[in-house]
Amino acid sequence: MMKEKSATKKNLSWKRFLTLDFLSGRFLYVLVFLTVILIEILLYAVYSIYPFGENAYLRMDCYHQYAPFLKEFYTRMHNGSGLFFAWENGLGVNYWAHYAYYLSSPVNLLTLLGSKNHFIEAIEAGMIIKGGLSAVSFLYYLNHRFGNKNIYRAVFAVFYALSAYFLAYSCNVMWTDCYILFPIILLGVEKIAKGEKSYTYGIGLLLCIWSNFYISVIAGIAIVLYFIACMIIHAREGRFLLKLTRFVLTTVVVCMMMGVILLPMFLCLKNTSAGSSAFPSEWESYFPFHELLARLLVNTNTIQRDSELPNLYASIPALLLLPLYFCNKEIKLSQKITKGILVVFLLFSFQWNVLTYIWHGLHFPNSFPGRHSFFFIFLLISMAYECFEKRTGLKKAPVIADMAVLSLGTGVLWFFLSKDDWINALTTYACSVLFVLLYGLLILLEKNMHKYLFMGMFFTFTLIECICNTLTTGMNSTVDRADYLRGDEIKAETLSYIRSKDDGFYRIEDINKKFMNGAAWDGYYGASYFSSTVSGGVMDFYDAMGMRYSDVAYSFQGGTPFMASLLGIKYCISDISQSPGLSFYGEEIQNDDTGEVMYVYENKYPLSVAFGLPAEVNENYGVAESKRPFENMEKLADNILKYGRDDDEIKIRTVGDEELLFKMLPVYEKTDASDYLDDSFKKSELKGKVTCYKVPAGEHPFFYVVNYVDSIKIITQNLHGETLEKHTESDLKFRHIIDEGVCDEDRILVFICVDDPKEELSFHAYCMQTDVYEDVMDVLSKDQLQVTEYDDGMLKGHITCTKDEILLFTIPYDGGFTVWVDGEKVQTGSVFKAFLGVNISAGEHEVEIRYTPPGFKEGLIISFIGVLLAAATIGFPLGKKLANKRKD
Repeated sequence: MMKEKSATKKNLSWKRFLTLDFLSGRFLYVLVFLTVILIEILLYAVYSIYPFGENAYLRMDCYHQYAPFLKEFYTRMHNGSGLFFAWENGLGVNYWAHYAYYLSSPVNLLTLLGSKNHFIEAIEAGMIIKGGLSAVSFLYYLNHRFGNKNIYRAVFAVFYALSAYFLAYSCNVMWTDCYILFPIILLGVEKIAKGEKSYTYGIGLLLCIWSNFYISVIAGIAIVLYFIACMIIHAREGRFLLKLTRFVLTTVVVCMMMGVILLPMFLCLKNTSAGSSAFPSEWESYFPFHELLARLLVNTNTIQRDSELPNLYASIPALLLLPLYFCNKEIKLSQKITKGILVVFLLFSFQWNVLTYIWHGLHFPNSFPGRHSFFFIFLLISMAYECFEKRTGLKKAPVIADMAVLSLGTGVLWFFLSKDDWINALTTYACSVLFVLLYGLLILLEKNMHKYLFMGMFFTFTLIECICNTLTTGMNSTVDRADYLRGDEIKAETLSYIRSKDDGFYRIEDINKKFMNGAAWDGYYGASYFSSTVSGGVMDFYDAMGMRYSDVAYSFQGGTPFMASLLGIKYCISDISQSPGLSFYGEEIQNDDTGEVMYVYENKYPLSVAFGLPAEVNENYGVAESKRPFENMEKLADNILKYGRDDDEIKIRTVGDEELLFKMLPVYEKTDASDYLDDSFKKSELKGKVTCYKVPAGEHPFFYVVNYVDSIKIITQNLHGETLEKHTESDLKFRHIIDEGVCDEDRILVFICVDDPKEELSFHAYCMQTDVYEDVMDVLSKDQLQVTEYDDGMLKGHITCTKDEILLFTIPYDGGFTVWVDGEKVQTGSVFKAFLGVNISAGEHEVEIRYTPPGFKEGLIISFIGVLLAAATIGFPLGKKLANKRKD
């Protein structure tokens, strides 16, 4: 009997293998995971990503933000640093909010296990793994929603993992965690709407908020809309009030559990430029509706910037089956109507500005359009799969009509959108029509085919489509890996050299850094920051003083020596000898192994991180209108001298006074402007549209372009017409001052607009008066804080004040700072609407500041209460169940 039983089991296992039944179980999860991984690895190999070549996939925010932030996080965790405050970024930042916005994903902990030498590869490996996990997640959703086993679910799971959203935004490593969790969360929503208990929803939502605050806001809107739709579909299942109460209470408890992240994050964002974003006053359409529909086709290029068009491709089967979903007799009418309305609403939400503003958390996105398209893609693929599984409810006529309409519609889109671009037409429109016909014919002929033939052809077509679309659209750009890492070794050596000679508290700026967050990457205290959590007050101050800024960044680029001293920048480093504008002295450090050179420039007049400032200077602070940074700096310097000096010789300075900090430089007129052009420009029809300035020897000129241009070319010539130097200034759309440095001979500076050589440029041009600059620094340097001890979020020192004044800390102000003067807690406030400051009396004082993120303590209490409520919610039914078992 035992032998017969064993033989039976063996026969059954072979039968399962031959019928592919084993693929419907747990192995199917492994299959979809590995399929996506292999396709992504193929993508990396085709684009020569290391180790398959010398490239790296660090585009856009991954290049400028995630890689530097993750490297900084790696360093902090290995050094045992705290998570409350960091000096490295932007003069000092709320690191807890920074962490919650960019780094809180548990997956980021895996990067701590790797090596710094292959940090980029750890990030790229994380992208690949998250793609595989997205497929597993969607397969889990399909299996638990439809119950019965079906091998075809693997195809739709792979399509979800390799959708346009994932391929476009996988470089946004903080977003993809929520993309993975989204199907699991909506599975829980469906269970609640059916009247069932669902820990799936609570756990999924908890991990979603934990992983990324920002995408959780967008996901939250989608969850509410989906819950309403499911409540309509399952209106007859369970009690309405019970289902609503269960959904609301679960959501509230989960949000309470995440209070330690949500509350500090909310308070931080109130201080950013996004916190004051105005609701649109009018409805506007971004693009024609037919352009939106074209985004559903295969091989459609993914978009990250310079367009409002969303990334909507979900697969051709999804596109083909969506109309058939509404013709399928096996699908309930209420479900068709409800989900149909939801799909149409989402399509219009991509097109209209007001809906886009609401979807993105009451803020217009800066690049990366249609960030809620993951919800649309989920709906398309899940509806398509349901129609496919219930395809016995389809008749031939709707399938044929669907194929005809889609083919004709694609042809029309081809004519209007790409009739002159044959390469794009073939890869996108022709391929889309081909796949529509192939899948449509398969569905029509399925009853006349062997099931394994149908299965084989369907899997083959879908695999080809996935590979083609991924290779065509999955990697719009790459960077040279060696170039991204170039200079790291010599820079580390340079920073080590500076610290060996100066162990105090000071700031450093890399004049030619690769990205704005270079301080996070290289590990020094900097004055630049590119992040969605930037202080709005500091951003406005940088803008007023002619330094580079945007809605999500501020940078020392464009900073004058006056600003360098004011912000406590003691050292500047550069890989260029005698960089323009650095009127300091330099030392050369050379790496013998690579031959790389880095120069160190020490500021002659650096101020401490805190110094005394006359209260009247802050009271009279104001900025001029229409981008006039020199006037703003002049007013600030004037007030410092006016209220800070006791010398009666200098009390009030006027515009006509020769002792201004900045003296206007007049335009140099020349009848024949072509005398100042090099050969590359003489051939152009410039019609004299060049701007020239004559700069005397020893003068330090600064220029601010009033025109809204991106790039200008600057040619430096001597008075004999010989070209001494030429270079191009780019990214001027982010307005900032151009510093041309000091020269020991008279020179002519010629400016030409690169965008349009015929455009006449308009400038604010000034020369800095060195003696006045020294006067201002003499006033501010009298009362400086001597730092005796410092750490993340903590600073101690002593100061001797000559009179009652404001102690200005060049640290971005928020409500998290506590300041003690001589052991007594004092009231804090903002200086220049940007920096931390306290009132301090004349005499000697001991000063201490400490930082706790605003809302952290309150959020921690809320989280603790939330955990107790969650424990009670889970524990009470469980205890009752165990008690009943004992009773039985």
